[in-house]
Amino acid sequence: MLDPNASRRAVVQGLCLTAFLGLASCARPQGDQASPTTPGPVIGPDALVTARGRFVGANGFAMRGGVEIVRTGGRWLIALSEDFGADASPSPILTLGATGYDPAAVLGALRSQSGAQTYALPDGLDIGDYIQVWLWCRSQDRALGVAELQLS
Repeated sequence: MLDPNASRRAVVQGLCLTAFLGLASCARPQGDQASPTTPGPVIGPDALVTARGRFVGANGFAMRGGVEIVRTGGRWLIALSEDFGADASPSPILTLGATGYDPAAVLGALRSQSGAQTYALPDGLDIGDYIQVWLWCRSQDRALGVAELQLS
């Protein structure tokens, strides 16, 4: 005998699954494999700091702490300081810029709202083209803060 509610239950279950998967996909932008507790690439003993900056919040968003551009182990890293902190945002990403946010220079999703963390410069980007590190909200398409870099 056919259950008249079976079809309705299947539709509701499908909607619930779709909603769950949609929320899960918003949690972290695609392509970022770092876990929220991973500090990122390790800075080696040969590290050379080439530039520094301090974050300033934007659009009513509070930020604190600094950032350094580091050359270590033959690669470039962007290192957020131990005193780094930022207000919560739905989809914050770290990116570079020269005269504003550059969507082609995304370093990855912010791993933590506070504390030290490092990000590797993606292949194909020249660190010399950038003088800013941005925290950007991808879902709201707006700046959360920026650090202007000064050569060390």
